[in-house]
Amino acid sequence: FTKVAFRTAIGFVVMGFVGFFVKLIFIPINNIIVGSG
Repeated sequence: FTKVAFRTAIGFVVMGFVGFFVKLIFIPINNIIVGSG
């Protein structure tokens, strides 16, 4: 059970980091597109 829980925790952390970086990258791009448009 501990291995499954550990993998699940790592999965959540990875998903959180991916979402954070996607926001970090795409928010300025959206601002540039909206600002220029």
